[in-house]
Amino acid sequence: MKGKITSYLPEKAYGFIAGDDGHDYLFYKKNFSIAEHQQEITDGLSVQFDALPTPKGYRAESIKFEIEPVDLKFEVPAKVMMSNSNDVRGWQIVENGSWLISVESRDTIDEAKEKLCNRASILGANAILNCNFQEKIGSDPGTGNGTPIYTINCLTGRVANIGKRSVVGEYQLSDLTKLDEGIRAFLETKKNAEANRKRCISRITCDARSHESDMGLAYYYFVCRIHCRLPVHGMWLG
Repeated sequence: MKGKITSYLPEKAYGFIAGDDGHDYLFYKKNFSIAEHQQEITDGLSVQFDALPTPKGYRAESIKFEIEPVDLKFEVPAKVMMSNSNDVRGWQIVENGSWLISVESRDTIDEAKEKLCNRASILGANAILNCNFQEKIGSDPGTGNGTPIYTINCLTGRVANIGKRSVVGEYQLSDLTKLDEGIRAFLETKKNAEANRKRCISRITCDARSHESDMGLAYYYFVCRIHCRLPVHGMWLG
């Protein structure tokens, strides 16, 4: 009998096959003839199997893939996924990153989650594992009676890339296994940009001092505008 896998739950190790005869067949991971294939079960794959009617319905035995799953590309989640554990239900951990990321928010926990996901996305990750949430108390010195107290939501997690081989997959394995390398390149670029910014500030300061007596402080702002867009009182010039 031939058919296609319509659904599979890795955490339960069972799923269903839509047979060419119109029946749905229950199968378990152990029903695959080749042990290596038990780790590559994917929705949409065409299979061959022995049909076995039982009092509780149809079962599939001695299942084999019609094509090797390793030839399939990876499907990835549409948005960054978060998990409190070291895995994500229904997905394969393709690369477990070495970097921890964290955020703080004085607003809601949902905003903290959004910030954490945005940070992971910037770094090239599509998942955050071992998420840890903590609350701490902050305070601002008041001008009147008492000190304002507020809650700070703190979130921490480890970046990762997840995916699953699929007939509709668009990503190669190599696209999902360069997370740490990409993060190191990102941090190096950021470090170089900060060094350039400091050199620019130093040059601007010298230029401003040499012309201050003739042209006044306005020249300082002009040089800022030309050399690099430095913030002045919290706003960008130009």
